[in-house]
Amino acid sequence: MWSKGYLDDIDLKDVAEFESKIIEKCKSDKPEIIESILTSGKLEEDKEKLLVEVITQLKGNFKS
Repeated sequence: MWSKGYLDDIDLKDVAEFESKIIEKCKSDKPEIIESILTSGKLEEDKEKLLVEVITQLKGNFKS
């Protein structure tokens, strides 16, 4: 996931905080992403699309 460049425009010092925000947002708004990963052990294509939506939304609101 991270090797696809989704976080390339986040400062390295802010990546850990941003990742935490991604997890929080997924737990609250898109729990099916986490459930799918826990069940299958991988990120399915349809869930990756949802995760990209979460990342894009958070980037718009992220203040480092």
